[in-house]
Amino acid sequence: MNEIEKVSQDIYGEIRQSIIHVQHKVQQTVNAGMVQIYWEIGQQLDKACDGQHAEYGKGVLQQVSAKLTAEFGKGYSYANLRNMRQFYRCFPNRYALRSNLSWTHYRMLMRVVDSKARAF
Repeated sequence: MNEIEKVSQDIYGEIRQSIIHVQHKVQQTVNAGMVQIYWEIGQQLDKACDGQHAEYGKGVLQQVSAKLTAEFGKGYSYANLRNMRQFYRCFPNRYALRSNLSWTHYRMLMRVVDSKARAF
């Protein structure tokens, strides 16, 4: 390997590591943002349906889902909105949310029935 090849290989390695590092940070930021917005959506849905009968809540979620899906895509299905509402109910303290946990992590934690075990 000549000197140009060695220098270019070294520079390539450094640049590659910088790109990977930034990609990871961007992914973490996006995940944290999605967890925050899903919590907010869950809170808003819970307040809108609070104290109402189940069919009322289902109707609200279905109508909101149809509108959000039309504008933002499939991530706002009825089932996802139900999950967001459940997320808020399971984790009512927004400031206790962990930025290093993704929406997938929280969905798994929501399946834990015992609230003390879930909090742990």
